Amino acid sequence: MLFCGIDWSDKDFVIVIVDHEGDTAKSFRVNNNAEGFTELINRVRTVTTDKDNILFTIETPNSPLVDFLMDEGYTVYAINPKAVDRYRDRYRVSKAKDDFFDALVLANIIRTDINRHKPIVPASDLVRELKILTQDREKLGQTKTKFINQLRSCLKAYYPEACYLFSDLTSLSAFTFLKLFPTWEDINRKSEKQILQLLKKRKVNNPSLLKKIIRHSQIAPIPIDPVVKRAKARQMIAIVEPLITLCNQIEQYDREIERLLDKHSDKDIFLSLPGAGANLASRILSHLGDDRTRYQCVGEVRPLAGVAPVTKQSGNYMSVRFRYGCRKPFRNALQLFAFCSLTRSQWAYRYYQKHREMGKTHNHALRLLADKWLKIIFAMWKKYALYDERIFLADMVKHAMNQRDYVTVLQSA
Repeated sequence: MLFCGIDWSDKDFVIVIVDHEGDTAKSFRVNNNAEGFTELINRVRTVTTDKDNILFTIETPNSPLVDFLMDEGYTVYAINPKAVDRYRDRYRVSKAKDDFFDALVLANIIRTDINRHKPIVPASDLVRELKILTQDREKLGQTKTKFINQLRSCLKAYYPEACYLFSDLTSLSAFTFLKLFPTWEDINRKSEKQILQLLKKRKVNNPSLLKKIIRHSQIAPIPIDPVVKRAKARQMIAIVEPLITLCNQIEQYDREIERLLDKHSDKDIFLSLPGAGANLASRILSHLGDDRTRYQCVGEVRPLAGVAPVTKQSGNYMSVRFRYGCRKPFRNALQLFAFCSLTRSQWAYRYYQKHREMGKTHNHALRLLADKWLKIIFAMWKKYALYDERIFLADMVKHAMNQRDYVTVLQSA
């Protein structure tokens, strides 16, 4: 068996191939382009033509090279960069490093500890596209939040009336209104009828907004320096323009995600979760995938989802802390779903409240609830079963009775 380590960069790849004894069989460098990919395969074939006789190791699962190797029929392992950094100390305690040394370390990781790592298992094209779209959609949402925070800060500096008119500055109608009326004077120059016509023309059907404008126009505005007003109005337009585009793009993402989810055979399983909706259902589905053999038990998924804490124990000392190393999009999806389930599931709300009463913070209580939900979701996923709260509540009662019976036996012993 041969083991190939790949140290990657934007410019090129460094390749080191070792045999089962750890001796270097071949090492070379190829460019990060189509010709380089072909050259890599050709050089590997000079060592072995049996695709099952060589295993590839790289630090990232998200690379065109990884897709290329898997399409060619090779087995690829992705190792966390932090784990690779720890493995370097087995060979050099001086911390000295170079590209060929890193590739050698990657090759030896699988050679010596193959039982501790799993190869990349390609998901279906539908799941892969859902995963990419949902993660990009999440990033767009984060970008939108940053813009909105800038917008709110800008409005407070010169246009505080807008903060009153729109308690929620996240809607497309709010951005459209601000573009139409960048200052309070622009509103006062228009009659009630003109304002209504402009809003209807821009498809902003909000009767309560017009009432707020009329009510607030009777109050003397806060005096603002004209210089500040002119400068900040320009900044506000610069922020609102990309926000309008961003909102439209997010809507298109949501429609496409919903369309793809509708094509997946497991859609009903994840849509049956209380409060999930198409977006959250797609996010959770994309992380679990559709290969039921990928995970044998929920214990393999909990660390990846970030719901399992990290325990450190030595002698009489023990500490339990937050897990930072995980798939953060997976953790965000589960924690957001746990929050959404509070108003849709009675047991979830009681479980959350119990931990809040015990002194847990909001986020800590949500993570505990997300951990509980993950166990349920994993069982549903494995058994192709829809969520039914009555069945779950019955299992909880049965479990509680079994626990009481167990305690009774212990006390009578």
